[in-house]
Amino acid sequence: MRAIQECTPLGAAPSVHTTLEGDTTPLVVRQTWKERKLPFWVASHRRRLMALNPSYRFEIWDDRDCEHFMRTAAEPWVRWAYFAINPSVGAARADIWRYAVLHRCGGVYLDLDSTLISSLHEWLDRSSAAVSCEANTVSEFDLNMARRLNISTDGLVGGRCVRAQWLLAAPPRHPLMRKVCNEPHP
Repeated sequence: MRAIQECTPLGAAPSVHTTLEGDTTPLVVRQTWKERKLPFWVASHRRRLMALNPSYRFEIWDDRDCEHFMRTAAEPWVRWAYFAINPSVGAARADIWRYAVLHRCGGVYLDLDSTLISSLHEWLDRSSAAVSCEANTVSEFDLNMARRLNISTDGLVGGRCVRAQWLLAAPPRHPLMRKVCNEPHP
């Protein structure tokens, strides 16, 4: 285990990257909101998730934390993309931040309005990287990309799924996050 200050919100104790035995994904859930003070409904929902996952460290990153991380630790082109977005479109910036922080630091990203009905251990311990999915038609390209990046397609509804970003998990520098953060899209 090692502490990495850049992988921790400003003013918080350094994040110690605890991992599951045989796994490399840190037991840290990284979440973002525009400010540290959460609305009641978000805070109560988050407390339920924390109770369901007591072995995970839960972190809240506000806009200031995300901006600091992007300035100091993100890959150059991802940094450029983040700051090219108007700050009033915080959700779009958060979309970029979640990939950048998982690429650099690893862990789990989970939208604050997402619901889990079981512990993260029940499905995360089978894979070192995970991307949430929603039942839908998926292209052969997407399935082939998942296979090329060594991401299991087991458990997909009928082998078909649309990737979603409300829940992401990966060890630091995982090939999937590296692909997203190192290669500009046309």
